[in-house]
Amino acid sequence: MANGVRGSARGTKGLCHANRPLYLFSGLTKCGICGHSYTNNGRRLVCSGNRERGVCTNDRTIQREVVEARVLAALGDRFLQGPAFEEFCRVFWSLENEARMQRRANIVALERELSKCGRRSSK
Repeated sequence: MANGVRGSARGTKGLCHANRPLYLFSGLTKCGICGHSYTNNGRRLVCSGNRERGVCTNDRTIQREVVEARVLAALGDRFLQGPAFEEFCRVFWSLENEARMQRRANIVALERELSKCGRRSSK
């Protein structure tokens, strides 16, 4: 490892050193007034249109942990129970089973073709 730099000879960072968001909803929270993203100001989220550009009147902030907790609770309440979740599971497993059957059919067809090629080459 030369000069403390990790990665391949081509200079890529590798998956474990990829540029990933630090927080659960990084880049996903938007200001309801101007539409700019919220940025972290310590542990609080603040409108970047207000803080960095000065184009927004929204000077309210909220703790990042509060936003994460509220969103995850709402997802749990609305989507992980009841008929909506049951429908999701039904459709998901239907599509998953269909894809599995298609993959298996492709494998069988390829094995058959390989077998034919093997018989032709041995003649």
